[in-house]
Amino acid sequence: MSKSKSNSKFSYNLKVKEVIFISEYKSIDKRLGKIKIISGDAGGSIRFWDFERGTPEKILLNFSSRICNIKSCYEKNLLLSGSYDLNYILWNFGKGQSGVCLPRKKLNRIHSAVFTKGCEYLILSTDEGLEAWDASDIKLVGSTSVEGYIGPSMIILEDNILLMPFTNEEKNKSGVHLLKIPSFEYVDSILNDTNIEYFYSAKFWKTENIVFLGTFSGKVKTLDLNRNRFLSEYRIFDNSGVLLEFSLERNKLFITNLDSKDVYVLEPYSMRLLSVLQEHNDVITDICISPCGRYLLSASMDKTIIIWDLETEKKVKKLTGHAFGVTAISVLKKDVDNFL
Repeated sequence: MSKSKSNSKFSYNLKVKEVIFISEYKSIDKRLGKIKIISGDAGGSIRFWDFERGTPEKILLNFSSRICNIKSCYEKNLLLSGSYDLNYILWNFGKGQSGVCLPRKKLNRIHSAVFTKGCEYLILSTDEGLEAWDASDIKLVGSTSVEGYIGPSMIILEDNILLMPFTNEEKNKSGVHLLKIPSFEYVDSILNDTNIEYFYSAKFWKTENIVFLGTFSGKVKTLDLNRNRFLSEYRIFDNSGVLLEFSLERNKLFITNLDSKDVYVLEPYSMRLLSVLQEHNDVITDICISPCGRYLLSASMDKTIIIWDLETEKKVKKLTGHAFGVTAISVLKKDVDNFL
């Protein structure tokens, strides 16, 4: 599929509002002076924030429905934004390009998205399987069908190997598939040998070669890639999907779930509860760790984003300005200023 200006160029009318400044100003670590926060909300807006000042700057665009996915590639300043109306737009701020709608032949639902190492490919999981897109030329370079349900979180391992959680009720199986990118050639499967699970999130502990998997039933499962088997599971919540992040610098696991207003800090070996980050007034929808590893960002339906200092586990700043609940967050380099 060749790149076509006529059918792939983003043609929506952008609605850019005036800059809204927060009255409070508190400087954050200077290492974050080159970072932008990107957040999407339930009303369909995507907003840029200055990480250092904690001020909202621009509304990038307004979709017609809730933002459900924001993924970024920090190395090359790529941003993928998606909404419930199935519009997915790829922005290349590194090249100063406007957003381009992915020219997908079939607008089926996208469950998750991830950029490969070096941002060469964008991998999408859909209702029907997997798609690999060339992130520079924005063209489809590979696809495959997958039996059963693909979890809404995937991981890129070394040598561009995709770890894809899956659930197949008909065959009473769940686990992960390992596939080569972009061909999706089969490498291996690791099955969950206890009971069938639906996986909601996944994070990689690179130094230990362990994957943490959050389930829709409120559990966290650990997968050992050295021994190719699931090690253990921990009941963290009574129910609801577990959303998690892992800090290699702090050697801590941060989790929440779809019904929680708090972020729980766990020791990753024993899953022992260390502390609880409490500040939001409504459920948390997304969490991410800053590139320097010192800060955790949490987004909530209370219309705010909180920046947490992981050294002190205290709130550094609360970002306000969204008119609707915040549903997705990520970070980019600050040189997107040249585009905005």
